[in-house]
Amino acid sequence: MTPQRRVTRLWCGGFREGDLKRFLLIAGIASLPTIANAQAYKPDFNCAVDHSKDSIATMLCENSDAAKHELMFDQTYYALRQLVGKTGWKYLKQEAIADDDIFKECIAPADPNNPDALPPADPSCYISHMDALTEKYKHRLSGGALEEANRPIDQHILLQQQLITLGYLPSSAQADGVYGEATRDAIETWQRVNHRPTTDGFLSDQDAQALLSGSPSANTSASVSASNDISAVNPSGSTASSTDNAPPETSAYQPPSEPTEIDKEESLISIVNEGRQEYTDGQNDFQKGAARPRRASRICKLLQDPVVTGWYGTVDNLSSSSSGYGVLTIRISPHITVGTTNNSLSDSLGPQKTLISPSDPVFSQVANLHVGQHIIFSGRFSTSNDDCIEETSITQEGSMTDPDFEMRFTDVKPVN
Repeated sequence: MTPQRRVTRLWCGGFREGDLKRFLLIAGIASLPTIANAQAYKPDFNCAVDHSKDSIATMLCENSDAAKHELMFDQTYYALRQLVGKTGWKYLKQEAIADDDIFKECIAPADPNNPDALPPADPSCYISHMDALTEKYKHRLSGGALEEANRPIDQHILLQQQLITLGYLPSSAQADGVYGEATRDAIETWQRVNHRPTTDGFLSDQDAQALLSGSPSANTSASVSASNDISAVNPSGSTASSTDNAPPETSAYQPPSEPTEIDKEESLISIVNEGRQEYTDGQNDFQKGAARPRRASRICKLLQDPVVTGWYGTVDNLSSSSSGYGVLTIRISPHITVGTTNNSLSDSLGPQKTLISPSDPVFSQVANLHVGQHIIFSGRFSTSNDDCIEETSITQEGSMTDPDFEMRFTDVKPVN
């Protein structure tokens, strides 16, 4: 395929609806058996679209082994993308575009007797070059990122499906084994909620075991069993290994009948992630705009009481207004913050006063914190007709992709 097509797929921000439709149902990760039955792999783009003028894309849609090696490269690329962060994405993209030129060697010369025929691409050549690129990028990884990149694709699919089953990804998400932005968000949230040693968005071997076992303990060994059956991914997550902590097989944002505070927080994150994906996928302003009221309806259904207690987050901003009142922003996921207003005028016009008064006990609590610190907080969301809970972004795009919800804090403490 052309460099632009492959790199565009790698560059997509949200969770992608991949075309890998089948996965091996496995209940453990510590000692998984080799796949005995033939496993059909598809590339991470839509093979139903016309690729009749693209030799590489046509070959990938027809050759399962070549598609598998492309997915293996994707694993390493996305691990490196997470590692370099947003400031490094541009340069990583440019590098991938330059590296993509090598695949031209895998396309046969045009047939002079049939110039309209698509020159075939050699799967063996493609696999060889793709594996070399994978190793090149993998050499820049270490620790949990390297452990993740070295993991077989079937285990990646299983772990992603477990995130869907546990409600960290929406039930409509597709487990394709490629960890895009939404999956990284889900991993970081799972790590934070389960008090994992790191919240870097990488699934180390210990994290992978803990995720599959449904236990926050890094030393808990997942029970190992296997099934030789291959089944289609069920959006409800019913094909993944069962866990006592799995939510009902409905939508990821559907709260249980008596949700805990952690349930509420994670459900809000799922609602926002799903709304962001719906907004991003919108083909025009009408479709994009419709995503906002749908998100608001789901939030209202979840947070019938705007008061929340014992939520987890990370201090994102500490400052003060011109009048000396405290300004606090807490990040609860990579794309969601909860915070006060940042000036007296906005605070006076809002539905409730959120700036932290020096006489408020919360002021002294916040004064002892620092940016990046993990905290437990309680408070009351400001309410809104547009978003159910007040969202302070200037643009609709900001509201849907990186919302900042307004809150009056009543308690903020560091995580012990």
